[in-house]
Amino acid sequence: MTTTTEATSDTNATILSLNVGTRVQLRGLDDPGATEHFSSLIGYVKDEFLLVKLPVLRGSPFIFYDGIQILVRAFTGTTIHTFRSTVTRTLLSPFYYMHLSYPAEVSSAMLRTALRVKVRIAARIEYTPPGKAVVTLPALFVNLSTSGASFECDTVVPVGQNLRCVFQVGIDGVEHDINVEAIVRSVNFRPGAGNPPGDIFSCGLQFKELSTADETTIRLLSYERLLSDRQNIV
Repeated sequence: MTTTTEATSDTNATILSLNVGTRVQLRGLDDPGATEHFSSLIGYVKDEFLLVKLPVLRGSPFIFYDGIQILVRAFTGTTIHTFRSTVTRTLLSPFYYMHLSYPAEVSSAMLRTALRVKVRIAARIEYTPPGKAVVTLPALFVNLSTSGASFECDTVVPVGQNLRCVFQVGIDGVEHDINVEAIVRSVNFRPGAGNPPGDIFSCGLQFKELSTADETTIRLLSYERLLSDRQNIV
């Protein structure tokens, strides 16, 4: 299971656990298209209001007008908190942000420690077979978590092989470079669709050590994929 049953948590304790920069998802409750927007918490005053950056859509701030009710989801580690709020004031100068009413009730649910999400990310794999020169392969990551990933390529990489993965993860329109060492834990294959067909090999990886910045980037990607569609969870 991806989450436990949601439970109502202590509102003040939950809000006080949210740090500046906590990732949030916002959705207007009167939006017939149920469009999700991602932004960040920038502050709060206990029992009074929250401060949230306006999300950016195609390079411009997306404005939630005063009085609109919003469903807010916030992420802390492996917990997702959900509550309703109202936009009390939107400010466009000197910075783009808004005041949200302090929530009356917060529901919380636990996510599994290493949330694995479906992706399609081009990557470069580098490794050195025993007694041979360095091999560099193009690959396609098909799922990703903070503990590891699965990738597809047209060459078998043996179980136990140490390798380096180089790829990019896009967050808020910015590409973050990730360069991490890993070890192959499993290998499978399926027939390809080419002419002539060739086998496609699927390799399961375990990351050796992620930097704090890389782990944060992958977690943010996981949260966004989770909230955009629960079917993205592997």
